[in-house]
Amino acid sequence: MVHDCGQFLLAREAGRGSLSRAMSEDQDSIRSQVAHELDASYRQSRKEMWVMLGAWAFFFLFVTIVCSVSGAGRTQSGEVPTLFGMPRWVCLGIVAPWLIANVFIYWFSFHFMQDTPLEDED
Repeated sequence: MVHDCGQFLLAREAGRGSLSRAMSEDQDSIRSQVAHELDASYRQSRKEMWVMLGAWAFFFLFVTIVCSVSGAGRTQSGEVPTLFGMPRWVCLGIVAPWLIANVFIYWFSFHFMQDTPLEDED
């Protein structure tokens, strides 16, 4: 009786393994079908989103690092170093990234973004 029970448990576990493998293969095939069925508009907007998030993270880190490093600096006499009549940290940490971000936005808007046609849902 114990021997039969052990074989039953082994057969049950083997069945679970094949069932889970079959479910995993079905999920993989569904995922690949969904990936092929994604609309071109969705794929393009997702690509644009990642580029914008990357740009935001870059400018966030740049502004934070430059302002924190440059903002703490003073000359030997205690004066704040200036550039173009403004504190250097303002020029390098705020004005420069703002101008560079505007150039990036121009490039992104007119050269990277694409208009995708929307299909009717008839």
